[in-house]
Amino acid sequence: PPTAPTRISSDYDELSHLLYSPSDLSVTPIVDRILKVSPPTRWEARYLPFQSTALDQLTSSRHSELLSHLEVVIQTVETTPDKGVSNQKAKTHTLNYLGELLSGGSVANCFINELQGLSVFSTIVKNCSLTDLRIRYSRVIGLAALHCSSLAKETSVSDALATLTEIVRDNFRNAKLKAAVLVAIGELVVAVGDQSLHHGGAGEAWSVPSLAFTMVTRCLREGEEPQSQHVAAKVIENVAASATSAARRLATNETGHLLWQLNARAATEPLRAAALSALVRVSRLAPAVFQNVVDKVGLRAVALNLQTGAARVQHYTATLLAAAMHAGVHTARLASDKDFLASTMRLLESPSTGVRAKSYLILILLMKHNGDNLLTACKSRLIQSIDRDSRPKYDTKTTCQTVWVYLTRCLDLLVSTVAETLPVLLGRILEALDTVSGRKHPSTAHAKQLKSCLPLLPVALHLITSVTLRPRVVNDDFVTSLGAILRHAVAMDAGDFKVDISGSAIADEFIETSFTVLEALSQQLAIVLEYHSVVIDDVMPPLAQLVASSNGGTRLLALRIFSDLTSFLLDADSVAPESATRLSGIFSEFLLPQYKRLLLDPDPAPVHCLRLILRMVDRNRSVLSEFLSLRLLPELFRLISDRQFTQISSRAILLAVGLLNALLLSTPEALADFALLPLISSSINSSAKVAYADPDKIDTRSAVATLEAVLETLNILLKNVTNTVRQILQAKKEKEDTSTEHAEKLLIEHKDCVNLTPLLMRLLSIDTPAVADLSGHCLSLMVQLYGGEYPDSMSEANCERLSVALTTDNAKRQKLILRIIRRIITTGDEHCARLRREGGCLLGTIGRLQETSHSHLDVAISALANEIIKIIGENSE
Repeated sequence: PPTAPTRISSDYDELSHLLYSPSDLSVTPIVDRILKVSPPTRWEARYLPFQSTALDQLTSSRHSELLSHLEVVIQTVETTPDKGVSNQKAKTHTLNYLGELLSGGSVANCFINELQGLSVFSTIVKNCSLTDLRIRYSRVIGLAALHCSSLAKETSVSDALATLTEIVRDNFRNAKLKAAVLVAIGELVVAVGDQSLHHGGAGEAWSVPSLAFTMVTRCLREGEEPQSQHVAAKVIENVAASATSAARRLATNETGHLLWQLNARAATEPLRAAALSALVRVSRLAPAVFQNVVDKVGLRAVALNLQTGAARVQHYTATLLAAAMHAGVHTARLASDKDFLASTMRLLESPSTGVRAKSYLILILLMKHNGDNLLTACKSRLIQSIDRDSRPKYDTKTTCQTVWVYLTRCLDLLVSTVAETLPVLLGRILEALDTVSGRKHPSTAHAKQLKSCLPLLPVALHLITSVTLRPRVVNDDFVTSLGAILRHAVAMDAGDFKVDISGSAIADEFIETSFTVLEALSQQLAIVLEYHSVVIDDVMPPLAQLVASSNGGTRLLALRIFSDLTSFLLDADSVAPESATRLSGIFSEFLLPQYKRLLLDPDPAPVHCLRLILRMVDRNRSVLSEFLSLRLLPELFRLISDRQFTQISSRAILLAVGLLNALLLSTPEALADFALLPLISSSINSSAKVAYADPDKIDTRSAVATLEAVLETLNILLKNVTNTVRQILQAKKEKEDTSTEHAEKLLIEHKDCVNLTPLLMRLLSIDTPAVADLSGHCLSLMVQLYGGEYPDSMSEANCERLSVALTTDNAKRQKLILRIIRRIITTGDEHCARLRREGGCLLGTIGRLQETSHSHLDVAISALANEIIKIIGENSE
């Protein structure tokens, strides 16, 4: 990769190339643009005293034929008298016809080099008495110069220029003629300049008289006709487009001042734009010209053009200022001028692509001189402008494509400058913080440094939220700097050093901004994954430490971001195992000790901490042991029992129950001393009450999910009891002296679960399959342990519930329900009697199931139904 000096030099060179867009230095024809000839320049063959020939036919003919035809045309012009209506009409159409022929390069070359058309026509202009014809003669000279592609060294241009200049001098009060002749002079000087560049210099035959330049600049003065001023400005604009000797002779302080005054006085925008465009080109050749203008009128007057002018005026003014700043002139003054920065930012909303490109160049120069300007620019919608102009544009027009290419280059350079500025700003912030780290009360100088540096942190937030800038600014160094900033935020939050100055809340704003930057970064998952190693090593530890903040808002925000990042990183396949282990260590070291407070914090803090620990448990089951060692079960139980079924609280209860289930599955013996059954029973009752309330009045989805989780808890608990009792009984069979005291104690402790029988039977028939299945499993385990211990198991209401549940098309559930019924009625005759007495609907349903035998499951169901009917029949005898 290139070294820093090389990159800076490369950016400087690129900026130098971009100061002037292609349109800034293009040469545009003056003929027929500013000065409109009246009547129009059309011609008709019937008025020509010779046979006309089409241009394409003439250019494809032999050179002798071309020369002969032109001689006829010129001779006609020379010999036809000026007086008389018919003569004037013939001469007018002949001149218009000749003007059309001269648009062909070969015709113009022949006219100037071989037929000495410049000398002939300049003499005619001088001697002609009719202004309209003199204007048309001048137009022919201008067209010939415009389209001439090759000028012979012996062709006498100087004489023609001298003659035309004298005409301007002698007819200075004839506005129309003066403007027309100026056009011809301008086109001739441009042609001479182009040819001198090609030939390596100009001979005496091509020299431009000094009087010509004097006449051109004289036309710029106050009081001259706007048309003449416009032509003169366009002449200077075209001549100064190239670094020729003629251009340098025009690049004087007087010319620059006259052009600026013309811009200030002009009543029309095209005239202002022409004057400023000429000033741009003159100042490019001689930078001191613009400096002289600024010295005379003031920098503020120049900058005012950015606010008051039309798009082209703004474009050229921005070019002048950018070139001056690039040369180091007035840069410091403009970089500290907030009004100038605001004016530049407003240019970003311009519909003109060129104006926006120029404003980007000015911003580059402002930021290079003063990086603090980046924050002000970001607050003024710089990021939105960059993202907007970075989108690809499709336009078939070549001009539009050229402008967009120029804009793209300017924008790329700005993005590079911004990407280089951000690390500098972050370095200043960290340097200021490192200086006062560990000091309770910073000195006045340090406080001033903090006050100037810390407010710059929002720049990072603006940049990483930009689609264009984010890939350029986020890297290992940025993430490392962010981690260092968070470490200082930890120290600030803990009160290790004081940065608040004169009642301002710099520390609070700094911590808040740090979180906002980190939050914005955490939402870019691809970037987090790319730099996950640095994120885990440098960002996650201080973030976890901020969870211990005494500020509730800081604590919640740090917890949420840590939880989101951890969940994503642990799920990512590309994260190395050692990085995941490091993340688990950070959680155990800094965050888990805070759970006693976090679990009791207001919502949604418990949601985030429970979701986080469950994600950590999925990765490492030893976290459960750490959770238990911190004696956090009472807080977990309180969370489950105290929460109401709001949307957030239901989520917290659901996650808490999920953690409880994980503890029951992993370390059931650790929960032996806690009365779980009352908690579970209460949770089932309360969640079921909400889950099956009127859905039009309350959102029941969270309660249904919670009910499912709590039923799973009851299922795990009953399974644990069942497995323990079975193991003890099995050991008793194998060894008679085995004590059954533990089994008896478990059965007694959990006997109250039978009080859930009516609710579980009701849940068997609901339309939530998971809840219905879990209810069936819990009820099955319950009757296996306690049989018909619940006296009203076969009450009329319960029989109706079981009957409805048996109508399901789920064969496995039907089989499970039938086994539950069989277990209940075989443990006490009173249940059989009550079933016969109050369970007519249930018996009818069981009777219908006796006839079902379409599959092996149906056969088992039929067999169970027959067995139940048989038991009831035998009991009745």
